[in-house]
Amino acid sequence: MAEKRKVLIAAVLLALGLIIYAGTLLARGSFIYTNLAAPSDRDLAQTLLDGAGITPENTERLLELVEEFYSVPYPSIDGGFERAYIQFFRYSGEDAAQHLDMQPDDSLTCRMAAFILLRDKITFPDSAQSPPALEEKDPQSRRNLTDSGDLLHYDLFFANLERTVRSSAELSAAVTEHWEESGIVFPVGEKAGIVTAYGSNGEGVQNFHTAAAIYSGDELWLLEKYDPIYPWQLSRLKDEAQLVSYLKTRVSDAKYAAIFLGGSCLWTK
Repeated sequence: MAEKRKVLIAAVLLALGLIIYAGTLLARGSFIYTNLAAPSDRDLAQTLLDGAGITPENTERLLELVEEFYSVPYPSIDGGFERAYIQFFRYSGEDAAQHLDMQPDDSLTCRMAAFILLRDKITFPDSAQSPPALEEKDPQSRRNLTDSGDLLHYDLFFANLERTVRSSAELSAAVTEHWEESGIVFPVGEKAGIVTAYGSNGEGVQNFHTAAAIYSGDELWLLEKYDPIYPWQLSRLKDEAQLVSYLKTRVSDAKYAAIFLGGSCLWTK
């Protein structure tokens, strides 16, 4: 009888330990976000962007695109903040399809949204000295850029790399080398920076997701177009470690992957 009681107590303690461990994981993965559907949420975004020194014209254009997206209400999205967990976070494909049916424009990529906002926070070589872009990226989305120099820089920055990689370290080195060879420089000490996630299955390297990181006091915010047909999102994250945890989900299907903040590699798979 005593033996059975010991086994029962051990089982209970194990169960409690697992519950505490699961709770700790959920707490670490907890974050709050807004989809910027309400004017008050967009006002917060503008305050953060102004505080980070974003060019006013870039902020204005981005917020115009946000308003355009929500000119038709997005299903199940209201104003204000929501709490979510990285491990379970996702949007409904059915809601996205419904919104797309009402507003058939899926042209704005995550990288174009971030580039519109942060193109002045990246240093590019003069157009005359810039190497030629390998391709014109995102045919529909590029209509949001009217300056030929910006278009060249966009194509250059996000070019698919026709390189064979056999590890995530090689992928990270390939992306860094491409930026260096292209004369792309990321200023240091800025309150806003471009966040990029790259992936590869061995043959070729491409950008999987791009967003804007904004530092405000002790807070770290991430502003992104989640996907061309999915909502805008402004998230408050605990730190860069949680930023990496959040972005890992965007490259989960890639064999090799790396996440960058500006020119610094934060994580390799």
